[in-house]
Amino acid sequence: MDLETFLPSNPLAKDYEVKQRPEIDPWNLNEITFIRLVRSDCLINVLNTSVEVKPELMHTYVEATVCINDHCLQIRQDGRLWQTSEFIMPVI
Repeated sequence: MDLETFLPSNPLAKDYEVKQRPEIDPWNLNEITFIRLVRSDCLINVLNTSVEVKPELMHTYVEATVCINDHCLQIRQDGRLWQTSEFIMPVI
């Protein structure tokens, strides 16, 4: 297989810069957010757990937010909530 097979369809530009750092609330210990690339099999890996996401998100980056107290996982892209599912935190 060639390299283009593995590249996302909309990668970040090489000159992409974060203009403003996100505000982090040090007292909010309920959420952990991960940035993940959705593979061609529509899976992402969060805390050693494979999670299936909607096919529309294939080959794009998503935010996967684990809500610890609610035991759920929220999948967002560009601020839009795409799906929510139960997520029991694995003991590692």
